[in-house]
Amino acid sequence: VNEHHNKVFADPEKIDLFSRLLIDPFKIIFSSYSLFPLFLFSIPAILNSTQPTSPPAHRFLGIWLLFYLLVLWFGITSFTNYSPLPLLERFWIILLPIMCILSAQSLSLFNNRYPLFNKLIGASVLIGLALLAFYFTWCNAPFLATK
Repeated sequence: VNEHHNKVFADPEKIDLFSRLLIDPFKIIFSSYSLFPLFLFSIPAILNSTQPTSPPAHRFLGIWLLFYLLVLWFGITSFTNYSPLPLLERFWIILLPIMCILSAQSLSLFNNRYPLFNKLIGASVLIGLALLAFYFTWCNAPFLATK
């Protein structure tokens, strides 16, 4: 452990700060099949939680998600050397429950304002699940036959 301890710190000459701070977190969010849809659906709830008429629990969840997102985005693991938190998907898993709750709140907001929206989302989910089932059964059939 002592031999490899200092290898976790980022080398300022090798790290591209612009990419690490502005681009790479977006890559994690947009390339993840579990984070991107929830992040997308939680945006309306976050925007609604900033209004003074929203319940305190909704405001708390919106602020919690934004705070934790900023910690993962700009957080460091050392106070003496610049060592940003690794951009691994497992570190972002803690956001999933918060984003699930805020996504459900967003869908509830849309359902109250646009009743047809809920039916379109349900149909989209069913079609998406059918396409995923098709992909994993028929498109991977030659790969599965070689095992």
